[in-house]
Amino acid sequence: MSFPRFNTLLPELQHEIMRQCNASDLSALAQTCRMMHNEALPFLYRHVDISCHNDPGPHTSQLGGEITADNPTRSYATFGMERQRSFQSRQGMFFEAITKHPEYGRYVEYLTWTYFRFFDKPGQKLIDIQPMWIAFKHLERVKVLDFAAWADETVMSVLDRARAPPLLFPNVQRLRLTGHMPSVFITKLIDSNPAGLVSLECNNLIDSGDEVSYYEDTPRGIGISPLQDDDDDDEFLGFAPAELMSGHLQLLEGRCVKLRHLTIRSLGQDLDETWAEANNPFGSVEKDEARYKEWALFISSVRNTLESLTIEQGTAIDFGDDNYYGRPRLQKTGLPMDDRLLQYVLPIFTQGQWPTLKRLEILGIGSKPRRFVRDFTPRDPNVYAAARKSLADLLEPGGVLVFDSTVRRGFFDGQ
Repeated sequence: MSFPRFNTLLPELQHEIMRQCNASDLSALAQTCRMMHNEALPFLYRHVDISCHNDPGPHTSQLGGEITADNPTRSYATFGMERQRSFQSRQGMFFEAITKHPEYGRYVEYLTWTYFRFFDKPGQKLIDIQPMWIAFKHLERVKVLDFAAWADETVMSVLDRARAPPLLFPNVQRLRLTGHMPSVFITKLIDSNPAGLVSLECNNLIDSGDEVSYYEDTPRGIGISPLQDDDDDDEFLGFAPAELMSGHLQLLEGRCVKLRHLTIRSLGQDLDETWAEANNPFGSVEKDEARYKEWALFISSVRNTLESLTIEQGTAIDFGDDNYYGRPRLQKTGLPMDDRLLQYVLPIFTQGQWPTLKRLEILGIGSKPRRFVRDFTPRDPNVYAAARKSLADLLEPGGVLVFDSTVRRGFFDGQ
């Protein structure tokens, strides 16, 4: 429906109408005349969402089985070729527009993005990731960033060689990171504005692993990808196995002076400590314990400002195979992930005041391991009851405590 007298309305009314328009309508409005172009652009670019990780409903993961939509293991192949091309085209057009008109970048305040690997043609080489870094450098006014990635070891060669530029999104206040990406990129995002962060959400972050030389001694079972090193034509590079992200919260200790909301979701170890296998995402026992110690230290460092905290740990997809590739697993009493949460994280809540904490959620504690784990004996329920009571006592009247074995998210192990 045409509205020929729209440009005669007061600017305040025009802006209110534009706030109610979708991207398609704003794009059409911006093409009517130069004046409307200038008026519509800030609204058109204010919230950029070229993502799929928040799509509603369960979907098929790359590991098989169905998981909830906010985990980025959605198999890109399940999109279908038409949607793949559309998704790639939309992101490409955004890069082109921002690169051609860097001034548009100042309008972007909310960015929701899913990173996928793209190929120029089926089975051909990966498309260069550098245009993404170039475009993102111009988005200096982004306040809310929701970034998810599914980047396997093939993509890591591209990501690690095209280093993320420093200080991406220097004014971000609310940061949500999900998925499988190199630690160098996590560092660039999470360290961009720690003093200004009011909300931080880390959803099952998995480090893609560092490059290793084909000729170096590598742990047994690590697959070496046939990727040629740019610096030496005779040497090939591979990647150490993906592991659960660590070190990123340690980087922020004592620096998040305004943080009010914190969410940490992560895969938890549900197998006996004797389990040792190539491509173990938990690394060694010492590494897995260090992750929980890191959580505890960071959470404690924001105790004076924190209003809500969610800690959620879950197991990887349960394939329902009792033998799991023909190898039954043994389990002792309790769960390693519960042991570490009880030993390293929960005690910090009794070691000082939490003056602003209003909501505390501990999810996935006291759950059961996957079905292929044998001889599991649950821990004495009194242990969990005592932990729950100690947490309830620290909250002021009206505070909310959720202490539950149920998890809300599907988890994946990065393999």
